Amino acid sequence: EAACNPTKNRERILTEMFERYGFGSVNVSVQAVLSLLATGQRIGMVVDSGDGVTHVVPIYEGFVLQPCVKRMAIAGRTITRQLAYLVTHTSGNRVKGLKHLNTMRQWKEEHCFVSDDPARSKIEARRNTVDPCSSRINRFA
Repeated sequence: EAACNPTKNRERILTEMFERYGFGSVNVSVQAVLSLLATGQRIGMVVDSGDGVTHVVPIYEGFVLQPCVKRMAIAGRTITRQLAYLVTHTSGNRVKGLKHLNTMRQWKEEHCFVSDDPARSKIEARRNTVDPCSSRINRFA
């Protein structure tokens, strides 16, 4: 479950699992905790960014520090829309409609990344320039 999932939502999920589907047992865990535990750590900070929302989740000894969780409405969909905006305004190709946004999402997932060293990435980008209006994007014309 998400770090900020309200108790009522959890209760509703459990009711469905036990009463409607007849499950004998259910484990409901916070995604961020499972991600951290999978790295062998019990203390840390997890940034969980999905399509519609990003959570920053501090975890101590396997437990979420709930009052410190931060939720932001900036996530994958926001980046896809920004990429579509940039393509529209730099290439003149108009990106509109779900089909084109899905193409932008695929392009983002294949070619974009979060740099751990932005200064080095800028230098590499200047050295290895790629035509931002590749044939894949030109389908919008």
